[in-house]
Amino acid sequence: MQRPSASPPSGASSLLRQPRVLSGLAQALFAAVVVFAAAAMLSNMAAELDKRGLPLGFGFLEQPASFAIAEGLLDYTESDSYWRAFSVGVVNTIQVSLLGIVLATLLGTVIGVSRLSTNLMVRTLAGAYVETVRNVPLLVQLFVWYTIVFLNLPPLRKSLALPGGFFLNNRGVHFPSLGLSPDWGSWLIGLVIVAAFALLAGWRVNRRRVAEGRPPLGLWAAAGGLLAVALFVTAGWIAVGSSPVVPDYPVLKGFNFRGGARVSPEFAALLTGLTIYTAAFIAELVRAGVQAVGRGQSEAAAALGLTRGQALRHVILPQALRIILPPLVNQYLNLTKNSSLAVAIAFPDLVAIGNTIINQSGNAVQLIVLIMGSYLAMSLAISFLLNQLNKRTRFAGQ
Repeated sequence: MQRPSASPPSGASSLLRQPRVLSGLAQALFAAVVVFAAAAMLSNMAAELDKRGLPLGFGFLEQPASFAIAEGLLDYTESDSYWRAFSVGVVNTIQVSLLGIVLATLLGTVIGVSRLSTNLMVRTLAGAYVETVRNVPLLVQLFVWYTIVFLNLPPLRKSLALPGGFFLNNRGVHFPSLGLSPDWGSWLIGLVIVAAFALLAGWRVNRRRVAEGRPPLGLWAAAGGLLAVALFVTAGWIAVGSSPVVPDYPVLKGFNFRGGARVSPEFAALLTGLTIYTAAFIAELVRAGVQAVGRGQSEAAAALGLTRGQALRHVILPQALRIILPPLVNQYLNLTKNSSLAVAIAFPDLVAIGNTIINQSGNAVQLIVLIMGSYLAMSLAISFLLNQLNKRTRFAGQ
C-alpha cells in the first residue's frame, strides 16, 4: 500500500526557514531591544536631570563662560560663551595633534631607518631610544618634560639664545613670526592673475595631450605648477624691493619679550612628549616596513649603480610605504587621543576646558557627549585621509 506523501510547506513557513530571513529577524529584534533600552535610559536620565534643574539640552552653551583661558589660536575673552570656550579647546587639540603628527612622522622615520644602519653606534642608539621611550608611560614622560625640563629653563633675563632668533626660558619658547606687509594686497592680486594664466595654459596643454593620445597632466603636476607660480611671483616682488610678508623677531624689552611669537611651557612639553613617544612606535613600523621589502630590490638598486641612500629613497621606502600606512593610521589616532593627557600639565585642550565647563554649569552629560563627538570627528577625519592615501599607494589588484 502506498503511503501518502507529505504536503509541501506553506509559503510563510518556507520563508521563515531561510537562513537570511532568520538572520534578518534576529538582527531586527536585537536592534529593537537596543533602541528600547537606550530610550528608557535616556528618559530616566532626562527625568533625573530635570529634578535637579538641569534640562537635557545644549542651550547653556550660550551662557557667558566667565573664566580665563591661558592660550589659544582663537580670540577669546571671559565674557564669551561656553561654546566659544569649548571651541578654543578643540582648536588647541587639533593644533597640537597636527604638529605632533608631522614631527613624530619625521623623527620616527629617521629613527626607524637608523635602526637598520650599518653603523653599530647609530643602530644601538636608535634601538635604545625605541626600547626606552616605548616602555615608559606617556604621562610620566609629560611630567618629566614639563616639571624637570621646561619649568627649569633659565629665567627671562638669562634666556638661552638659539640660532634663528629662538629664545628658551621658563616662560616658554620665543621665536620669529611672519606678518603681512602693507603691499600684500597687490602681491595677492598679482598672484591671482598669474595663476589664472597658468591654469589656462595648463588646460590648453592638457587638451593638446589628449588630442595626441597622451594622458593629461595629473593633480600633482597642477599643484607643482601653482607652487612654482607662487614662488615666481614672490621672488619678483622681493626683487623690486617689496615683500608680501615681513619677519617679526622677538626682542627682550623690560620684563618680557616684544614681537615674534611664543608657545607656553605647557604646549611645548605636550608637543615634545607626544612627538617623542609616538615617534618610537612609528620607528618600529618603518623598520618593519623596510625589512618587509624583498632583498632583491636592494640588490637590483645596487646593480643600477644607486648608492644606499638613493636606493632607500627611490626604491625601498616607496614600497615600504604601502606596508607602513595601514598601521600608521593607528599611531596617528593614538597621538590625537593621547593629547587628552594635556589636562595633567594644565594645557587648555578640549578635555581641560570641558572639565571647567562641567564644574561651573553642572551639565556633565552634554559636555561628555561633545568631547566624545569631537574626538570621534577628528579620528574619522584622520582615518578617511589616510585610507584615501592608502588606496592611491597600494598595488593594483589589492
